[in-house]
Amino acid sequence: MPEEVSITQSTTPVVPPIIVVTPPAQAEPAEPEVNVETLIPTGDYRTDPTFYAIADYFNVPTEDYPIAKDYLGEIVEYVIRDTKSNDTPTILKKIREIEDQVQTPQWGEKRYWNIRKYIRLASRKSDIEKAMGAVTKKE
Repeated sequence: MPEEVSITQSTTPVVPPIIVVTPPAQAEPAEPEVNVETLIPTGDYRTDPTFYAIADYFNVPTEDYPIAKDYLGEIVEYVIRDTKSNDTPTILKKIREIEDQVQTPQWGEKRYWNIRKYIRLASRKSDIEKAMGAVTKKE
């Protein structure tokens, strides 16, 4: 009589459990420090495409360019220092954010005048806060 084979025994090989080893999390490389001074346009405004984009944004007529160049220059410089970018869309976006924070210009005022006033006050505020921090007690 032939021997009976037990079906309860497994004929498949035993596979050891898979152990997943994840490498330790690496810190993302820090972005290199940007020298903001190199981002600020220093040439003649008539050759700077950013000037024309900003002037167009504020609807500055061509005949007002010589007058508006100083105002727009201050605005662009502030925004570049704040965003650490001289990318025109980034500058326009930041100007729009500032414009949303300030009051609408009065009758006869230019929009860029209001932005410049805000920027000058914001710059002074930052300087005052730094000076106050230097003379206050550290706990």
